[in-house]
Amino acid sequence: MDIPHYSTQPDSEEIRRAIREHRLVEFYYIGELLTVEPYIHGMGRRYQAPVLLAWDATNGWKEYSCMRIRRLQVLDRRYAESHEDYDPKDPRIKKVDVAAKVIGRRSPAAK
Repeated sequence: MDIPHYSTQPDSEEIRRAIREHRLVEFYYIGELLTVEPYIHGMGRRYQAPVLLAWDATNGWKEYSCMRIRRLQVLDRRYAESHEDYDPKDPRIKKVDVAAKVIGRRSPAAK
């Protein structure tokens, strides 16, 4: 099944690649430099716009509006396991473009 790409932002293809390869990404979001584990790229329910659902060690699960992501870099570091509560069909995402495959399981308390 061919899933349409929802964002034409320059970083969209890099986000998709990072998700498929389980690589961490670094970007500026509303002026703050973040490093996150990207899991899902798609159309968000809350904002009705392209979003990245990612795990941030400080904030846990968070939706990031793709329109506000700046200077994204795919890092060489990978995450080897999915968080225990990761759901590839997360209800916050209306239509999934790309979702990371579940790899192992990591408890929420693990860092």
